[in-house]
Amino acid sequence: MDQTGRSPHPDPASLRRFALGRLHTEAMRRIERHLRGCDLCLQVALDTPDDHLVGLLRRVASRPNAEPRGPVAANSVAASKLCGKDPS
Repeated sequence: MDQTGRSPHPDPASLRRFALGRLHTEAMRRIERHLRGCDLCLQVALDTPDDHLVGLLRRVASRPNAEPRGPVAANSVAASKLCGKDPS
C-alpha cells in the first residue's frame, strides 16, 4: 500500500480486462507500464483465460498455412479488390 492506503497494483479485474483488450487507451498504457516492472501482476494477466473470440483467433493463428474459408475468405477477397490488390 502507498501513503494514501491504496495498493500500487491494478485490481485483478482491471488486469483481466487488460489481458482481453477491454480497457480504454490510457488505462491500457498505465497497466502496460506497471506490468513492465511487476511480475506478480504480469502473471495475473497471463493467467487470464481467453474469451471465446480470442480463443478462436489463437486457434486459427496457430495453424500453419491455414487458408481462410467461408465469410472470412469472401471478405478477404473483397477487401483485396477494394485496395486494388489481386487476391489470386
